[in-house]
Amino acid sequence: MRGILKTNVYESKIALTPPLPKGEGVFQQPPREVLLDTNVLVYAHNEDAPQHRAAKALRDDALDGRIRACLAHQNLLELFAVVTNPRRVERPLSPVMARDLADLYLAQPAFRLIHPTEETSAWLLGLLKEVPVRGARVFDLFLAATMLTNGVTAIARFNGADFSRVPGISVFEPGDP
Repeated sequence: MRGILKTNVYESKIALTPPLPKGEGVFQQPPREVLLDTNVLVYAHNEDAPQHRAAKALRDDALDGRIRACLAHQNLLELFAVVTNPRRVERPLSPVMARDLADLYLAQPAFRLIHPTEETSAWLLGLLKEVPVRGARVFDLFLAATMLTNGVTAIARFNGADFSRVPGISVFEPGDP
């Protein structure tokens, strides 16, 4: 693995590798706004992952304004947890580097940051009645509830099976037309 991060963390724009050529966008007909799931962020930074090119293209489409994208606080917490965990990545980042990576995403005006609202817990309880889950899968439903209470109905992620059963959420896999 060449490394998960090739960013000068003090730059104001996330610049890991040269941008993809124009015209290599991800969506033909983009949704109104799409949440980039944590695995998209992780793969966008991991050049050795088979999903890297598609994840990076989607992230770059958002940075360049070709699609409207958002992130949730939960995504940034999960990003930190994954990239600092030696059981999840071959060469984990230090906590300082992971924090700086999260800061870079927070500083990007291209990404709207969505928050749980007063209604999110009620939506979560409703979703738990419709989509039975166990264990840590409840966090996917909490993310879905956060999305829905912020008017976001599309998520881009690899392995969308977890969200495919959630009513009101469309799942897009980066690289799919």
